[in-house]
Amino acid sequence: SDGPADTVVLYLATSPHLFPQICKQLGSVGLNGPRVRVVLEKPLGHDLQSAQEINRVVGSVFSETQAFRIDHYLGKSAVQNLMALRFGNALFEPLWRRESIANIQITLAEQLGVGTRGDFYDRTGALRDMIQNHALQLLTMIAMEPPSRNDAGAIRDEKLKVLHSLKPFTEESVLRDVVRGQYRRGTVDGKPAPGYLEETKVPPDSTIETFVALRTEVQNWRWAGVPFYLRTGKRLAAYEAQIVVNFRPTPHSIFPGSNTPNKLVIKLQPEDGLELHLLAAKGSGQSEALSPVSLDLDFDKAFSENRVGGYERLLLEAIAGRLNLFVRSDEQEQAWRWVEPILRTWERDNDISGGPRPYPAGTWGPAAASALVARDGCSWPEEQ
Repeated sequence: SDGPADTVVLYLATSPHLFPQICKQLGSVGLNGPRVRVVLEKPLGHDLQSAQEINRVVGSVFSETQAFRIDHYLGKSAVQNLMALRFGNALFEPLWRRESIANIQITLAEQLGVGTRGDFYDRTGALRDMIQNHALQLLTMIAMEPPSRNDAGAIRDEKLKVLHSLKPFTEESVLRDVVRGQYRRGTVDGKPAPGYLEETKVPPDSTIETFVALRTEVQNWRWAGVPFYLRTGKRLAAYEAQIVVNFRPTPHSIFPGSNTPNKLVIKLQPEDGLELHLLAAKGSGQSEALSPVSLDLDFDKAFSENRVGGYERLLLEAIAGRLNLFVRSDEQEQAWRWVEPILRTWERDNDISGGPRPYPAGTWGPAAASALVARDGCSWPEEQ
C-alpha cells in the first residue's frame, strides 16, 4: 500500500563510533517515533566508557524498548532450547546447581584466521570480540535463575543478576586465571596457514590476543565453588561452539572399572543439538564394566520444517518488537565492567611478559589453557 509502514527497523551495521552521530541525525529528522526500532550490531563500544557514551546518546533519541542490541548467538536454536530445556522441563532443573554439577565449559572455536579484517581485529582482539558479548551471554543463560515470566524484562533481570555475581578480577587473578594467546604459522585441515603477525594489515609487533581461556565463578548459593571455563580463539583445531555441563561422579561406585561422570553437551555450531552422555551395561557378563553411551538430539532432524537462521530469527523478533533475545544496556555495561580489569592488566603486563603466548595454527591454543583447567582436576573435551 501507499500508507506508512507499520514498523520501521533501522539496522546499524557500522563502526560503533558512528552510532551516536547516526542516532542524533535520525532523531533530528524525526525517525525515532514509536513505530521505529534501531538494531545495533556489535561491537558496542571499545570499553566501558565508550559503551556508556553510546548508550547515553542512543537513549537520548530512542527509548530502551526501541533499542535492539543484537548478539547473533542468542538467535541460535540451541540457545533458545537451553531456556526450554531448563524451564520447560522438570528433568534437569533440580540438578542444575553446585551439588550436582562439577564444572561448566563454554567453547567458541574458529578455524579461520582474521583474513582481510586485520586492521579491525588488531583494535579489538578475542576478549572484546567474543568473550565480552557472546560467551558472557551464554554464561548468563546457563547460570540464571528461573524468570518469573517469559518476557524480556524478567529474563534480562535474571541475566543481569548473574553478571553482577561473577567473581571480579584483580591483577593477581588475571595473571593466574586468564590465558591469552596469538596464533603462529601452522597447518589447518592439512593446509599451511600463516601466523597472525603475517596477516594483511596486522602490525608486525602486535600484542593483540587471538585466543582467550579463563576461569571464573558465579558467587551465589546455586553456583558457589563451581568453575566456569570460557574459551575462544582463531585458527584452532576445529570449528565448533558448544557448552559442556560436567556433572559430579556418583558418590559410591558399585561397578568395576572407572565410571566416567555424566555430561550434557549443548552444541551450537556447526551442529545444532544436545548430547547426554551416560553409562550403561552391554549385558555381556555379571561383573562387566559400564560403557559410555549417549543420547543425541539433532534439532535440524527433529524440527526439519520452518526453521530459520540466527540472524533471520533476530530480525523477525525485532520487527515484532520482542526484546527477549536482545541485550539491555545495563547488561552490556556490566559485561564491560567485568572484563575491564583484564584489559588493564594486559596493558600493564605487555612490557613484562611480551604479550600473548604463541600457539601453532591448527592446535587448541597455548598449553597454559590446558594447565588452567588441570589445576582443578579438569580437562577440555578434546583431552578426555
